[in-house]
Formats: sequence, C-alpha cells, structure tokens
Amino acid sequence: MYSFNPFPILSTTRLILREITVADQNEIFGLRSDPRVIEYIDRPKVQSLNDAIDWIQFIHSATTNGENIVWGICLKGASRLIGSICLWNFEHSNHSVEIGYSLVPEYHRRGIMNEAMKAVLTYGFMQMKVTRITAVVNPMNKSSNLLLEKNGFINSGFLNQQNNELKNVLYILEVQKHQL
Repeated sequence: MYSFNPFPILSTTRLILREITVADQNEIFGLRSDPRVIEYIDRPKVQSLNDAIDWIQFIHSATTNGENIVWGICLKGASRLIGSICLWNFEHSNHSVEIGYSLVPEYHRRGIMNEAMKAVLTYGFMQMKVTRITAVVNPMNKSSNLLLEKNGFINSGFLNQQNNELKNVLYILEVQKHQL
C-alpha cells in the first residue's frame, strides 16, 4: 500500500502538480465535460458541478486510502487548474501502476503534458518504486500515442476489441527503459 500523506507536490520548469480540491470544481467540470477532452476516453461526461465535486471527493478518498494519486496541473504562478495526471490501477503483486491524463484543449501542443508526465514517471519509479507503468489509450488518439512513445512507452498491442473494432492499445514502460 502506498501513502500519499502529505500529498506530494511536484514542480517542473513551468508547472506545479498539486492536490485537486473542491475549490477546483469549475475547472474539473470543464475538463471532464468538454467533448474535445473526453472524445477518446471511455467514461460518461460530467453533467453538473455536483458531479465534479463528487469526483473530487472520490479521488481525495482514494488518495487518502493509497489507491491512486491524482495531481492537478497548474502553470507556475497561477492557481488555475489546466489539467490532471494520475497514477491509478495499482497492481501491488507486480509493482505496476497505470497513468492517465487530460488537459484543457487551449494548452495542447505546448509540451505541458510531456513535462507533467516526466515528473510523474520519475515519481512513480523513484518514490513509489514501481517497476512498470502502463497506459491504455484509444488507437485513434494520435497525440496521446505520440506522447507515450516520446516518453519511452512501448506499444504492446491491442487490449480489446468491440464490434470488430480495435478499442484500446496497451502501452508499457519498464523502469529499466525509463531515463531518470
């Protein structure tokens, strides 16, 4: 079991990765209801601010219980949340976690998620001592596929099919392949 108390704040050249709080409800609502953000994510769209608050309370509880960790992504010098990145789906038996992320579209193609991912990968491998980080993505999400490959993840093939269509691709990054 992992402990995230106190919550680990990560800092990069341009970003602060911090705990998401109820004060971020408007940004979470926008992020989790924007069709451009959730286009390739297999989850229902957030319908209300109450849904956003429920999700924030859920992740806070899961983080407190060591079941996942979700960081809010902010530009340095600004408190407004522009995205999120998480480690979740912990498999303690093989020291593996899954990474997930989303970013407000206005900040796409600026290297922000790449910068956040590098910090979270280092945290996972160095602080949590995991040996494998995975990602499950829609094969049509070219930007996400490229981001993962840029960070050393290997496409291990299709994870599942639905109605004769390939639904998700599994990417894997082993600790020995990660450049710390």
